[in-house]
This record gives sequence, C-alpha cells and structure tokens, in this order.
Amino acid sequence: MSKHMSRVRIGGLAVVAPAAVLLAGAPLAAAQPLSECSSASLPSSCDAVAAVVPMAVPLVAPGDFGNLLGDFVGIFISNGDEPGENGGLLIGNGADGGVNQNGGRGGLLFGNGGRGGDGFWGNEDAGDGGNAGLFGNGGAGGAGFQGPDPYGGGGRGGNGGNGGLLMGDGGDGGAGGVDGTFEGGGRGGNGGNSGLLGNGGDGGAGGQSDTVSADSVAGDGGNGGRAALLGSGGDGGAGGKATGPNATGGAGGRGGDGGVVAGDGGTGGDGGDTHTVFSPLTGGKGGDGGNSGVFGNAGHGGAGGDADGAATTPTGGDGGDGGHAVTGTGGDGGAGGKGTNDVGAGSGPATGGNGGDGGSPGGHGGAGGTGSGTSPSDGSDGADG
Repeated sequence: MSKHMSRVRIGGLAVVAPAAVLLAGAPLAAAQPLSECSSASLPSSCDAVAAVVPMAVPLVAPGDFGNLLGDFVGIFISNGDEPGENGGLLIGNGADGGVNQNGGRGGLLFGNGGRGGDGFWGNEDAGDGGNAGLFGNGGAGGAGFQGPDPYGGGGRGGNGGNGGLLMGDGGDGGAGGVDGTFEGGGRGGNGGNSGLLGNGGDGGAGGQSDTVSADSVAGDGGNGGRAALLGSGGDGGAGGKATGPNATGGAGGRGGDGGVVAGDGGTGGDGGDTHTVFSPLTGGKGGDGGNSGVFGNAGHGGAGGDADGAATTPTGGDGGDGGHAVTGTGGDGGAGGKGTNDVGAGSGPATGGNGGDGGSPGGHGGAGGTGSGTSPSDGSDGADG
C-alpha cells in the first residue's frame, strides 16, 4: 500500500482513505489502532475514524437530471398544450384557446398561432387567433356564439392572428353568431395580416338575424387581411341574412390590399339578403375590393344583397366598388341587389340597388339591380374606372 494511503477497518470492512484526510481530522489522535478497531468497539472509539471517511452523495439522481434538462429545453422549444398556452420562446405552436379565449402565440422564431376559442352563452364574443413570430401562420378566429341568446345576441367572430413577421399567412376571421330572439347577428372577425411574404386572411361571415320583437339587423362581414410586401389580400366576409321587422342585411367586408411590391387585392364580400313579410327591408351593401400592389390586379367589389318579401318597400343593397391598381387592372364594381315584392300588383314599389363603381384603371362598373312590384325602380349602373 502506498505510504500516502491509510487503511482502517469499520465493523470488519476495510476502508482505504488518503493519509492526508485521516491526519486532517483532529479527533483521529484519540482513535484506536487499526488492529483494535473492531465491530465491538465501533460505537465508541472508532467514531472519529468514521467521521473523517468521506462519503459520495450524488446531488441529482440521473433520472431527475433528465427531467430538469427536458424542462429547461421545453422553455425554448415546445408546443402549447393547455388551452390558450403560448408555444416555446423560440420554437413551437400556440395552443387553441378555450371558450372565449385567444389562441396561443407561436414561438419567436418558428411556430403557428393557435385558433381562438368559440363564444358561449353569457359571453358570446369569440377569442382571436394567436399571432406567429418570425415564421409561421396566424391562427383563425373563433366563431361567435350561435344563439338564440336573449341576453346578448349573436357574438362577434374572433379576428385572425397575424402571420410571421418575415413569412406567413394571416389567419381567417371567425364567423359571427346567429341570433333569433331580441338582438342582431354578430359581426364576422377580420382576417389577420401577413408577414413580409404571405397572404392576408379572409374575413369571417356575419351572423344571421332572425329577431321577432326588435329591428332585425344582421352582422357585417369581416374585412380581409392585408399583405405586407409580396402576397395577396384576403377576401372580405359575406354579410349575414336578415328576417323579421325592419330587416337589414349585413354589409360585406372589404377586401384586403395586396403587397406593396406585388399582390392582388382581395374581393369584397357580398351583402346579406333579406326576406320577410314586414316593412321595410333592405339588402346589405357589398364590400369594396382591395387595392393591388405595384404589380397585380385589384379586387372586385361584392354584390349587394337582395330584398325579397311581402313588404311595401323592399330595396336591394348597393354593390361595392372595385379596388384600384397601379400597373394591373382595377377591380369591377359589384352588382346591385334586387328588390322584389312577392305580393304582386298593388303591393307597393320595389327598388334595385345601385351598382358599384369600377376601380382604375380599366375596372367595369357593376350593373344596377332590378326592382319588381307596383312602380318598380331599377338601380343605376356603376361608373367604369
């Protein structure tokens, strides 16, 4: 044995320790020689020896170390798993939102936003979609509560989340909720905007209104999201339909603008139709088309909604205007909605909606809507761009 090592026996077990360690323990001076240190004398005279023999105690068990490492990595790279939870700080997808809750955000580098949660009774509005980071798509908006809910009407659809700052599409807007008792339909959510490269999200459709004891006003469609640099704008959502007293169809959402350098404008949403035996009733206006970038064509305007029923003054909705272009072609105007009286002769006038104007350059004006009934009146055609 080396002269730098010493051996002691504890309870019949030989323990080898560096001599420096044994000499460093002050109580060792009173310890018995090795031949006298036996199991019988261990509890009293050999305590000093046991006290200076080092013991190896692991700070972290191997399994615990793996869990700690996994938790640490999960902070930066992980998908959200709880409702509305964000993705990892750097990489990961956001989780879908719960009831009325926004969707989680994507990671700062890579990851898609989560879908917004739907509305529910007593809290009808839906959650918005989560945004992406640098690369990824925005989450879609949730749907408004689909009544009938006598306390709050149709809920608003959630807005779509924005796409990644560098690349990614915007999320689509959620549909507005339908109501059938005292309140109108909910508005559709707006589409999310894109990143530098990507397309805008489409707007959500407006909710239908079927009220029986108040003015029946349907929800408007959401606007389409815009593109930033290269990409097309999203289409506007359609307006909701309406029945009941003083019915008014929802207006169509506006189409989103195309990317500044290149991209087509989105198409405007169609106005909502109306159909009822009550007076008056008016079709919804069509949404305007989105403008294009330097290269690309502009979006067309949406058509006006029809007004059809046994009412004295049905009036069709006006068409939306076409978007404008720079080097491409302007969008066509939307056609005006029809005004139709179902009762027949002697029931009163019906008027068609006006056509939307065409966008410049080269967009055609939309045709005016036709009217039918006693003393019908057609809508005027839109101007060419």
